[in-house]
Amino acid sequence: MRASWGFHLSTLLLSASPCHAHVRAAACIVGQLSRLEVESKLELLVMPNANKKKGGVTIDLFAVLSDGAAYSTLPDTPCTLPTMTPSLVRTRLGAALKMMHIMPKMESAGEGLFTRVNQSHPDYAKPLASEITWQERESRLGMHIRQFLGWSTCADLIERAELEESFLYDLVIRIRDNALVVQPLVLAQAIFVESPYDAFVKDCAEWGGYNDKFMIVKRAHMHSTFRGHVSSLLTSA
Repeated sequence: MRASWGFHLSTLLLSASPCHAHVRAAACIVGQLSRLEVESKLELLVMPNANKKKGGVTIDLFAVLSDGAAYSTLPDTPCTLPTMTPSLVRTRLGAALKMMHIMPKMESAGEGLFTRVNQSHPDYAKPLASEITWQERESRLGMHIRQFLGWSTCADLIERAELEESFLYDLVIRIRDNALVVQPLVLAQAIFVESPYDAFVKDCAEWGGYNDKFMIVKRAHMHSTFRGHVSSLLTSA
């Protein structure tokens, strides 16, 4: 049994619209190296979109992964994924992997930052279940910040790739390390590129906000969706 979050979106057919001869998307995988799942991302996200005869979408993968042992906020949740190393990630993702960055492990947010965030973000100070200690809450905040820094770092990698090749991606995708793609997800131009909507998220498990475990965003909004969290949190703190 894998400690992974699965998402289930309907298969989308490619649009026959000639507006975009070919679409390029950057998919950011952010999370923990030790929890990384790769098979479903390749087989059900990258490969189904690569059929250029149908005006397909090239998806380049970018990975920002934290080193260290696997951690989950869910108690008694085993992590049985195979041991991952940076070289193994490069081998298994192959040509689909554009760039990768390994982040050092961060145990917690640190008492000073934790206190300032509590003062400026009341939600962090609200009562939690009695079994969750303040030390655990500090550790969770550290993981949130690390994840936000991961998204921001991944945006940096995407921009570097664009500068090196003198182009801009049409779409950017956010996906968690242990997320499972459960059926082919084909990015329809008519739905994603030509849509009046700028971002697409899962309509489930929103916890009072929005579900950011998987997101498809138009390139123009990468800065706000990939860097907004850490900028808001650290600036206000």
